[in-house]
Amino acid sequence: MPYPVIPLEERLAKCLVVDGNGCWIFQGRRNQRYGQIKPGNNIRQSIGAHRAAYQVWVGNIPDGMFVCHSCDVPKCCNPDHLFLGTPAENVADRDNKGRHWVPRGPESPHYKHGKYAIKQQERR
Repeated sequence: MPYPVIPLEERLAKCLVVDGNGCWIFQGRRNQRYGQIKPGNNIRQSIGAHRAAYQVWVGNIPDGMFVCHSCDVPKCCNPDHLFLGTPAENVADRDNKGRHWVPRGPESPHYKHGKYAIKQQERR
């Protein structure tokens, strides 16, 4: 007897909890910071829960486009908080919000005060 097929929208909705900021937080399996869900139709490869939410409630995702979060909550699946962007737009959004990589070592603004301070004092 085959297993019943549960639509992606229904499976996704079961895993969402609304927080105080209006984010729909995915409570299922995660890969690093982002939620993961199997799309169904005998496809074994998981996709991002936010990508699945965008496909279910907004529409298709064109090739090469990212689904970005306006709320900066990786597990959020609220379609009002998701927007499409190119890789360059995603990087610009990250940089504008101050979530970019900070240099380490002598180039770091914290070089004299962090873990490197001991090494610097030992050299003297």
